[in-house]
Amino acid sequence: MGIYGRITKTSLEDLGWIKDWDCEQPSREGARFGLELAQLAYDFQTDAWINAGWTDIAIQVDRRLLTGIQAVEEDKDWRQMLLNDFLPKLAKRLTVLSNPITQLKGLRDESLLYDTGKAITLIKPLEGGRFAVAIGFTGTGKRPQDWVSNTRFEHPEKIHAGFEYLCELYESNADDIDFPTAAHLLGVEKLTLEDVLKECCQTDSRFTLIVAGHSQGAAVLQVWAHRRMGEGLQARHIRGMGFASPMVAAGMAAEELVCPLTLFVSTDDIFTRTGLSQHLGCVWAFDPDEEFRALSYAEVWEVPLFHEIFDLISDVRNIEEALVTVLGYLEAMETVPRKEAGAALGYLINTMKAERWLPMAEDTVGKMLRFMRMSVRRYYHVLTGQSTPIDRVREARIQVQRLLVRYKAQELTAMFFKTLTLTHSLSGQSLGREDLAPYSYMVVRGFDRLYPKKA
Repeated sequence: MGIYGRITKTSLEDLGWIKDWDCEQPSREGARFGLELAQLAYDFQTDAWINAGWTDIAIQVDRRLLTGIQAVEEDKDWRQMLLNDFLPKLAKRLTVLSNPITQLKGLRDESLLYDTGKAITLIKPLEGGRFAVAIGFTGTGKRPQDWVSNTRFEHPEKIHAGFEYLCELYESNADDIDFPTAAHLLGVEKLTLEDVLKECCQTDSRFTLIVAGHSQGAAVLQVWAHRRMGEGLQARHIRGMGFASPMVAAGMAAEELVCPLTLFVSTDDIFTRTGLSQHLGCVWAFDPDEEFRALSYAEVWEVPLFHEIFDLISDVRNIEEALVTVLGYLEAMETVPRKEAGAALGYLINTMKAERWLPMAEDTVGKMLRFMRMSVRRYYHVLTGQSTPIDRVREARIQVQRLLVRYKAQELTAMFFKTLTLTHSLSGQSLGREDLAPYSYMVVRGFDRLYPKKA
C-alpha cells in the first residue's frame, strides 16, 4: 500500500513527476507534492515521509539544528524510533516558545530578533544511484519576533534584507546537515548539504533538489534559489514551488528575475502583493470565484463584517498601500477607549485570545500604540525614502473609524486577522476539509484554472 500526503493525497514515494517538471508549465502532481513539503515545514509530522523512504531528516528552528531522524531498519531499533518521535515534537515545541526578555530587549535592538528561520531537510534514495533532497522552508510563526524579518524592507542588493538574512541563517547550516544514509550508499565517509549543492553545479549531478515553502517560507525559497543559481547551481537539478509567495526583489531587470521556481498565488491574498515589488520565478495565479469563497471562507462567509474587511484589503495593491492602511488602523485605535484598544492589541501581538487579555493600564496602551505607529512610519521610510503621506493615512483612518462606529475594536481586529488568515492559508485544519484552504484547493481542485501571471 502506498504512502500518501495528508492534504492532497499525492504519493510521497513516487517521484516520477520530477522528470517532466517545468516551472513554466507545472504539473499537478509536482504542485501537490510541493504543497505537502511546505506543510511538513510547519508541522514536522515526519512519520509518513519516513515510511515513504525519506531519511536523514534535519530540522532547523532559529539557530538550533536538530538531526538524527532516520528510517528505522529494524522494528527492534527502539532508540531510533524514540528519537524519530521525540525530535519533531521538540522542534514543534521550540517554534512556539518565546523568550520575554529577548522580546523586550528587541524593542530597542531588533537585531536580537532576527534569528527566527525554520526549515526541514531530508533525502530519499532513488533508482540508479540517484537521490532526491527535499527542503521545506517554514512560513511566519506565531511568536511576535517571527514577524520582525518580514519588516526589514532594506534592499541595497535589490533583495529584501529580512528574507535574505533568513536565507543566510539556513545556509550557515549547510555543512552540518548530514546525510549518513546516502553517504553509506555512495561509499563515502560523509555527505552534507554543502556537498550536494556543489555537485548540483555539475551537469551529471546525482541529486535533484525539491524545495518548497509557504508565505515567509516561499520568500526565503526565492532568495535561496536565486543565490544558489548565482553560485552555479544548474536549473535542471532543482524543482521549486512557493505558495502564497511575497515579493522579495526590487529594481531588477527582467533577466535577473529568472529563477527555476513556480510561485502559486491567489489574487485574494494580500501577502502576495507585499514584501517588495518583484517575484523571483514564474508566477501562476488563481482567481477565486463565489463558489470557491463560499467553500474556503465558509466559517465567516455569511458575516457582513468579513465582506467589509475583505473589500478593504482587496483595494490594497502593494506594500506601500498596506503600510498606509496599517497606520490608518493604528491612528483609528487612538480614538477608541483605551480599554477597548487594549483588548484589540491582544490580537495584534498574537499572544492570547482577546477575551483572556489582561487589562492594561491606559498609559501602557498609549505607549504601545505610539511605538507601533513609529515603527510603521519607519518601515515606510526605509521602503520608499519618504515620509508617510498624511492625506492617504487620514483616508485610511477614516475608513477604519467608520467601521468602529458599528463594531468594537476587539471584534474588528479579530475579523481583520481572520480575513488575512483565511485568504492566505496553505491547508485546512478541519478533518475532511484539508483541501479547502486557498492553496490546497488550487492544487487539488482548481489546478486547471491556474494561469501564468506576467510581472
